Amino acid sequence: MTVFFWKRTSLAHESEVRRGLTYPTPMPTTGTKVPLKLSEAFDAVVVSPFAAPWLGDVVGETITQFGQ
Repeated sequence: MTVFFWKRTSLAHESEVRRGLTYPTPMPTTGTKVPLKLSEAFDAVVVSPFAAPWLGDVVGETITQFGQ
């Protein structure tokens, strides 16, 4: 099964990244737990230079707390 993602033009400024997963057919109708090692899924987390200064601290603390 192929899944496509697209964003509305009005949200293009967010420049976010989405990760797509391939599910077996038929696709589950309820939530499915997917094992994911965050340290292997992302190379970097970038906080907007326009964000409030405290946001970088919160993101860093969250990565430290939940990172693997």
